[in-house]
Amino acid sequence: MWIGTSTFAGRQWPDCGGDGDGRAHARGHVSEGQAAGDWPMARAGGHAVTAGSDISWSGPRETFNLRVAAVITRGGKILLCTVDGLGYWFLPGGRVRFGEPSGAALARELAEELGHQLPAGELALIVENIYRDTALQHEVGLYYHLAWPDTLASDDLDGGVEPGHLFCWTPVGELGSVRFEPAGLVPVLQNLGDGLHHVVLDRRRVGKGDSAERA
Repeated sequence: MWIGTSTFAGRQWPDCGGDGDGRAHARGHVSEGQAAGDWPMARAGGHAVTAGSDISWSGPRETFNLRVAAVITRGGKILLCTVDGLGYWFLPGGRVRFGEPSGAALARELAEELGHQLPAGELALIVENIYRDTALQHEVGLYYHLAWPDTLASDDLDGGVEPGHLFCWTPVGELGSVRFEPAGLVPVLQNLGDGLHHVVLDRRRVGKGDSAERA
């Protein structure tokens, strides 16, 4: 079910709630003399990281992904992302590559999506997202919490090279009123607190819906 839509550049996007503060669409272009893969190499611990293919594989009945994501906050709001045609919002990030530390993977993804080299932040959540569609899906997500830098304007969200991306600041308290996935993560994000938490979202369980369990 869609929670309404917003028109942006002639397209329909899921509503991100609130006042749509800072909504911006990634330009999806590269600057003159820069190839699409030429973003500054991601770094971990001050050292350049050379990475391989995504840590992701699929069989006839199962799929596994290792994902990294950013819980980016600013004044009681959280930054959400969607992609043209997807129909729901999620947290910025993407797949980790073989040989790539998770912090470096997040730096690379945020540079590609937002065009900024953001601080690494602190690891806040380890999330196991297990569900079925055409196959059994098992995703392990490493979620880093970081504050939006004061040196950047809140609407400086369109410098990335990933086409079709849209970003929006949404009040954390209103996350439950937008189409956010995984939905079971909403109460966790609304009560994040300090420290590292392990969350299991197992939507295979009859009657459990999309609730979260902190292990």
